[in-house]
Amino acid sequence: MNVKPKKPLLHVLAWMALIVFHFNILPKPEVFHDDPIVVNGELIMPSFIEISIVFLSLISFYYFNILYLIPHLLASRQYWQYCVFVLLIIGFVLLAVSMPLFFTVGSFVSLPIGFYINTLLLFSIVFIASSMSNIVGRWFSSENHQKEIEHQKTLAELSYLKAQINPHFLFNTLNNIYVLAIKKSEQTPDAILKLSSMMRYVLNDTREDTVPLEKEIEYIGKYIDLQKMRLTESVKTKYTVSGYYHNLQIAPLILIPYIENAFKFGVSTHGESHIYVSIAIDDKKLVLNTSNPIHNKENIIVESNGIGLVNAQRRLDLFYKNKYVLKINDDNQTYMVHLELQLG
Repeated sequence: MNVKPKKPLLHVLAWMALIVFHFNILPKPEVFHDDPIVVNGELIMPSFIEISIVFLSLISFYYFNILYLIPHLLASRQYWQYCVFVLLIIGFVLLAVSMPLFFTVGSFVSLPIGFYINTLLLFSIVFIASSMSNIVGRWFSSENHQKEIEHQKTLAELSYLKAQINPHFLFNTLNNIYVLAIKKSEQTPDAILKLSSMMRYVLNDTREDTVPLEKEIEYIGKYIDLQKMRLTESVKTKYTVSGYYHNLQIAPLILIPYIENAFKFGVSTHGESHIYVSIAIDDKKLVLNTSNPIHNKENIIVESNGIGLVNAQRRLDLFYKNKYVLKINDDNQTYMVHLELQLG
C-alpha cells in the first residue's frame, strides 16, 4: 500500500520552514572549523549552488523514501537493502555537494567540516520526517479502511434486522385482518386499505437510514387502529401523541416492536386489559411510554429472546449509540417500557 503525498500547500510550507531552520537555527559551518578557508584572499563558503544541491537532494530523498523505499523495501522486511539504499543516497548527497567546493579549493580534506555536519543534520531531519509521514499516513489509511469495513458491516446488519422485523409485523397484521374476515366485519376493507398503506411505507420509505418522524407516527397510528379492529370492548386502549414532530428524522420501525409487544401480550380473553401508548416530542427528544398488563409471562420471555425486543435494542445500539435511554419495568403484573431518543 503506497502512501502518496497529500496537501501540496502543506508540503511547500514544510520545506520553507526547513530552509528557515537551516539559515537561522542550525550552527554555521565555520562553527565546526577552527581555521577559515581562504583562497586567493577570499573566504570560501558554501555557495548558492551547493545549498541548492543539498535541498534538491533532500526533497528528492523525502519523496523517494515514502513512495518507494519504505513501501517496497522496508514494508517487505528487506532491511539490509533498505539500509544500503539510504547509505548510498547519503554518500551521493555528500559527494554532490562537495564537488563544486572541491574544484574551487582543490582538496576534499580542506572543505569545511561544518558544511557536512549541517548536511547530515538536515538529512536526519528529512529521514525522520519521511519515515513518520509514511507511518502516520499508513495508520490513518488503515483506520479509514477499518471504519469503512465497520460501516458496511453495520449497514448489512441493519438491513438484516429490518428484514426480520417487517415479515414479523406483516404476519401479525394479516392475522388481525383474518380475524375480521372470519367475523365478516364491515371494517375488513378499511383494514386492508390501512395495511396496503403501511406496507407501501415499509417497502418504499424504510430503505433509507432515517425517515420523517411524522410518517413513522402515522404508521404507528394505523397499526394501533388495526389492532383496535380486532379487540373486544374488554380491552381499553389509549394512544396519545404530543409535541411538534414535523421536520424531524428517526430510524424507521424503531418504535413499533415495543408497541407491538404491548398488544401481543397485554390482551386477555378472560378479563379487562388496559394498554397505554404515548409519544411525546420536546425539541429533538422523543419519549415513548407503553404500559400493558402481563397475561402470559412465558410467551413474553420467549418473544424477548426472538425476533422482537432483542433486535429492537440492537437497532437502538446501532442507530442511537449513547443517544438513548431504555428502561423496562416488569413487576409480574404490568409491563412498562420507557424509551428516550435524541433525534437529529
